[in-house]
Amino acid sequence: ENVALYPFGYGLSYTKFEYTNLIMNKEKIKSGENFGFKITVKNIGQCESEETIQLYLKDVEASVYIPKYELKGIKKINLKPGQERVLEFELTPRQMALIDNDGNCILEPGIFQVFVGGSQPDDRSIELTGTDVQKCFFEVKGEILQLEY
Repeated sequence: ENVALYPFGYGLSYTKFEYTNLIMNKEKIKSGENFGFKITVKNIGQCESEETIQLYLKDVEASVYIPKYELKGIKKINLKPGQERVLEFELTPRQMALIDNDGNCILEPGIFQVFVGGSQPDDRSIELTGTDVQKCFFEVKGEILQLEY
C-alpha cells in the first residue's frame, strides 16, 4: 500500500496548538436536525501563529460504501502564545447525508463520529504532528430522510 508523504491538511507551524474540551450540544438528534459542538483551541507554543481547524465526519453505520471520513468544515484562526479560543461548529443534515446505490441523497439514522483538529484523523498525521484529533460520537434517530443534492 502506498502512503502519501504528507497527509491532507498537514502543515508545519511556528508554534504548537492544543485541542481540548470538545462539548456536544446533544448526544442524540432527530433526523433533520443540525448537530452542534464546541472545541477549545490553545496556542501552547512561543510564537503567534495561524491554525486551520479541520472538521471530519464518519458515518459509522452507513448502508453503502463511503469514504473512511470526509472533510466537512474548516476554520482559520490566529492565536498569540497562551491565547485560547472556543470555536463552534454545526453540521447540517445535508453534511451528514450520503448518496445511496440508486443515486439518492439520503440521511440514514445511526451513529456518526466527529473528528476535529489540526490535521486529518489518521495514524500518519498523528505520527508526523505528535498530536491526535479530538473525537466524539453522536446518534441520529428517526426515519431515513430524502434530501436535495
